[in-house]
Amino acid sequence: MTLNLKLAIATIGAMTVLSGCAESQTFGQGVNTVLNSTVKDIQTALMGTSSTANTTKGATVQPTTNSTDWTPYLRSMQAGCNTPDLEQIPSQYRSSISSIQSPSNANREGEDKITTYNLNNATAFGYPLQKIEKLRGYEWGHVRLYFKDSRFTALRSQFKPPQNGSYDKLERSDASGYQFGSEMGAVVMTFDVQNRSITCDY
Repeated sequence: MTLNLKLAIATIGAMTVLSGCAESQTFGQGVNTVLNSTVKDIQTALMGTSSTANTTKGATVQPTTNSTDWTPYLRSMQAGCNTPDLEQIPSQYRSSISSIQSPSNANREGEDKITTYNLNNATAFGYPLQKIEKLRGYEWGHVRLYFKDSRFTALRSQFKPPQNGSYDKLERSDASGYQFGSEMGAVVMTFDVQNRSITCDY
Protein backbone atom coordinates (compact mmCIF):
# COMPACT_ATOMS: atom_id res chain seq x y z
CA MET A 1 0.00 0.00 0.00
CA THR A 2 1.40 3.39 -1.00
CA LEU A 3 1.90 6.27 1.40
CA ASN A 4 -0.77 8.40 -0.32
CA LEU A 5 -3.36 5.61 -0.05
CA LYS A 6 -2.61 5.07 3.65
CA LEU A 7 -2.98 8.77 4.35
CA ALA A 8 -6.27 8.88 2.47
CA ILE A 9 -7.68 5.99 4.49
CA ALA A 10 -6.55 7.61 7.73
CA THR A 11 -8.25 10.88 6.75
CA ILE A 12 -11.54 9.13 5.88
CA GLY A 13 -11.45 7.29 9.20
CA ALA A 14 -10.90 10.54 11.05
CA MET A 15 -13.84 12.22 9.34
CA THR A 16 -16.12 9.29 10.05
CA VAL A 17 -15.35 9.18 13.76
CA LEU A 18 -15.59 12.95 14.08
CA SER A 19 -19.06 12.99 12.51
CA GLY A 20 -20.22 10.23 14.87
CA CYS A 21 -18.83 11.96 17.92
CA ALA A 22 -20.12 15.43 17.15
CA GLU A 23 -23.46 14.87 18.99
CA SER A 24 -22.04 12.90 21.92
CA GLN A 25 -20.40 13.94 25.16
CA THR A 26 -17.31 11.87 24.29
CA PHE A 27 -16.32 14.12 21.45
CA GLY A 28 -12.95 15.00 22.99
CA GLN A 29 -12.11 11.36 23.59
CA GLY A 30 -13.05 10.48 20.02
CA VAL A 31 -10.82 13.21 18.64
CA ASN A 32 -7.85 11.98 20.67
CA THR A 33 -8.44 8.43 19.50
CA VAL A 34 -8.61 9.51 15.88
CA LEU A 35 -5.49 11.63 16.15
CA ASN A 36 -3.50 8.82 17.78
CA SER A 37 -4.64 6.36 15.14
CA THR A 38 -3.82 8.78 12.32
CA VAL A 39 -0.33 9.45 13.69
CA LYS A 40 0.35 5.72 13.90
CA ASP A 41 -0.82 5.21 10.33
CA ILE A 42 1.46 7.98 9.11
CA GLN A 43 4.42 6.60 11.08
CA THR A 44 3.80 3.12 9.66
CA ALA A 45 3.63 4.50 6.13
CA LEU A 46 6.84 6.47 6.57
CA MET A 47 8.67 3.48 8.05
CA GLY A 48 7.60 1.35 5.12
CA THR A 49 8.90 3.95 2.66
CA SER A 50 12.21 4.23 4.55
CA SER A 51 12.71 0.46 4.56
CA THR A 52 12.04 0.28 0.84
CA ALA A 53 14.57 3.07 0.18
CA ASN A 54 17.19 1.38 2.34
CA THR A 55 16.66 -1.94 0.60
CA THR A 56 17.01 -0.34 -2.81
CA LYS A 57 20.15 1.52 -1.76
CA GLY A 58 21.71 -1.61 -0.29
CA ALA A 59 21.16 -3.52 -3.52
CA THR A 60 23.62 -1.24 -5.32
CA VAL A 61 26.52 -2.13 -2.98
CA GLN A 62 28.86 -4.61 -4.60
CA PRO A 63 30.04 -7.48 -2.36
CA THR A 64 33.71 -7.46 -1.50
CA THR A 65 35.94 -10.45 -2.05
CA ASN A 66 38.89 -11.61 -0.04
CA SER A 67 42.10 -10.78 -1.87
CA THR A 68 45.75 -11.22 -0.99
CA ASP A 69 47.54 -7.92 -0.34
CA TRP A 70 51.20 -8.15 -1.42
CA THR A 71 51.99 -4.62 -0.24
CA PRO A 72 53.90 -5.59 2.92
CA TYR A 73 56.16 -7.96 0.99
CA LEU A 74 56.79 -5.57 -1.91
CA ARG A 75 57.00 -2.33 0.08
CA SER A 76 60.82 -2.32 0.00
CA MET A 77 60.60 -1.53 -3.72
CA GLN A 78 59.35 1.93 -2.75
CA ALA A 79 62.62 2.65 -0.97
CA GLY A 80 65.40 2.71 -3.55
CA CYS A 81 64.10 -0.33 -5.47
CA ASN A 82 65.13 -2.81 -2.80
CA THR A 83 63.65 -5.99 -4.25
CA PRO A 84 62.24 -8.82 -2.10
CA ASP A 85 63.43 -12.42 -2.26
CA LEU A 86 60.88 -14.04 -4.56
CA GLU A 87 62.47 -17.45 -4.13
CA GLN A 88 61.42 -17.44 -0.47
CA ILE A 89 57.85 -16.17 -0.67
CA PRO A 90 56.01 -16.49 2.67
CA SER A 91 53.06 -18.87 2.84
CA GLN A 92 50.45 -16.11 3.30
CA TYR A 93 51.11 -14.92 -0.24
CA ARG A 94 51.40 -18.28 -1.97
CA SER A 95 47.64 -18.86 -1.90
CA SER A 96 47.22 -16.15 -4.56
CA ILE A 97 49.80 -17.66 -6.95
CA SER A 98 47.87 -19.52 -9.64
CA SER A 99 50.96 -20.72 -11.54
CA ILE A 100 54.71 -20.23 -11.86
CA GLN A 101 56.42 -20.09 -15.26
CA SER A 102 60.13 -20.69 -15.64
CA PRO A 103 62.12 -21.50 -18.81
CA SER A 104 63.54 -24.99 -19.22
CA ASN A 105 67.00 -23.63 -20.08
CA ALA A 106 67.25 -21.58 -16.90
CA ASN A 107 70.22 -23.55 -15.61
CA ARG A 108 72.44 -22.90 -18.61
CA GLU A 109 75.47 -20.84 -17.75
CA GLY A 110 75.23 -17.26 -18.92
CA GLU A 111 71.51 -17.50 -19.69
CA ASP A 112 69.06 -15.08 -18.14
CA LYS A 113 66.45 -16.74 -15.97
CA ILE A 114 62.95 -15.24 -16.03
CA THR A 115 60.43 -16.53 -13.54
CA THR A 116 56.82 -15.35 -13.71
CA TYR A 117 54.40 -15.65 -10.82
CA ASN A 118 50.85 -15.46 -12.19
CA LEU A 119 48.45 -14.20 -9.54
CA ASN A 120 44.78 -14.60 -8.84
CA ASN A 121 42.78 -12.13 -6.74
CA ALA A 122 45.84 -10.19 -5.57
CA THR A 123 46.58 -6.52 -4.93
CA ALA A 124 49.62 -4.35 -4.27
CA PHE A 125 49.66 -0.76 -2.99
CA GLY A 126 45.87 -0.65 -3.35
CA TYR A 127 45.64 -1.75 -7.01
CA PRO A 128 44.88 -5.14 -8.64
CA LEU A 129 48.10 -7.05 -9.34
CA GLN A 130 48.17 -9.61 -12.15
CA LYS A 131 51.68 -11.05 -12.03
CA ILE A 132 55.24 -10.61 -10.80
CA GLU A 133 58.26 -11.20 -13.01
CA LYS A 134 61.81 -11.77 -11.80
CA LEU A 135 64.80 -11.74 -14.14
CA ARG A 136 68.11 -13.02 -12.87
CA GLY A 137 71.15 -12.53 -15.07
CA TYR A 138 74.88 -12.90 -14.59
CA GLU A 139 75.37 -9.51 -12.94
CA TRP A 140 71.98 -7.90 -13.40
CA GLY A 141 68.32 -8.50 -12.90
CA HIS A 142 64.93 -6.96 -12.32
CA VAL A 143 61.62 -7.37 -10.54
CA ARG A 144 58.57 -6.27 -12.50
CA LEU A 145 55.02 -5.84 -11.21
CA TYR A 146 52.17 -6.10 -13.73
CA PHE A 147 48.91 -4.35 -12.82
CA LYS A 148 45.40 -4.86 -14.15
CA ASP A 149 44.98 -1.28 -15.41
CA SER A 150 46.79 2.04 -15.69
CA ARG A 151 45.55 3.47 -12.38
CA PHE A 152 48.81 2.29 -10.79
CA THR A 153 50.55 5.37 -12.21
CA ALA A 154 49.17 7.30 -9.23
CA LEU A 155 51.85 5.50 -7.18
CA ARG A 156 54.79 7.23 -8.89
CA SER A 157 55.47 9.71 -6.08
CA GLN A 158 55.58 6.89 -3.53
CA PHE A 159 58.59 5.21 -5.17
CA LYS A 160 61.69 7.00 -3.93
CA PRO A 161 65.24 6.70 -5.35
CA PRO A 162 68.18 5.57 -3.20
CA GLN A 163 69.99 8.13 -1.09
CA ASN A 164 73.00 9.75 -2.74
CA GLY A 165 76.14 7.69 -2.16
CA SER A 166 79.83 8.44 -2.33
CA TYR A 167 80.02 7.85 -6.07
CA ASP A 168 76.51 7.39 -7.46
CA LYS A 169 73.91 10.10 -7.67
CA LEU A 170 70.42 10.62 -9.05
CA GLU A 171 70.78 11.02 -12.80
CA ARG A 172 67.10 11.25 -13.73
CA SER A 173 63.72 11.46 -12.02
CA ASP A 174 60.43 12.09 -13.84
CA ALA A 175 56.95 10.66 -14.35
CA SER A 176 58.35 7.57 -16.08
CA GLY A 177 60.70 6.69 -13.21
CA TYR A 178 64.26 7.40 -12.13
CA GLN A 179 67.86 6.36 -12.64
CA PHE A 180 70.34 6.33 -9.79
CA GLY A 181 73.94 5.97 -10.94
CA SER A 182 75.34 5.87 -14.44
CA GLU A 183 77.56 2.82 -14.46
CA MET A 184 76.83 -0.88 -14.81
CA GLY A 185 75.36 -1.09 -11.32
CA ALA A 186 72.85 1.73 -11.78
CA VAL A 187 69.42 1.33 -10.22
CA VAL A 188 66.61 2.11 -12.66
CA MET A 189 62.95 2.27 -11.77
CA THR A 190 60.44 2.42 -14.64
CA PHE A 191 56.71 3.15 -14.73
CA ASP A 192 55.53 1.66 -18.04
CA VAL A 193 51.98 2.81 -18.85
CA GLN A 194 51.73 0.73 -22.04
CA ASN A 195 52.62 -2.53 -20.29
CA ARG A 196 50.96 -1.45 -17.02
CA SER A 197 54.07 -2.31 -15.02
CA ILE A 198 56.59 -1.05 -12.48
CA THR A 199 60.13 -2.34 -12.92
CA CYS A 200 63.15 -2.17 -10.65
CA ASP A 201 66.30 -2.90 -12.64
CA TYR A 202 69.56 -3.51 -10.77
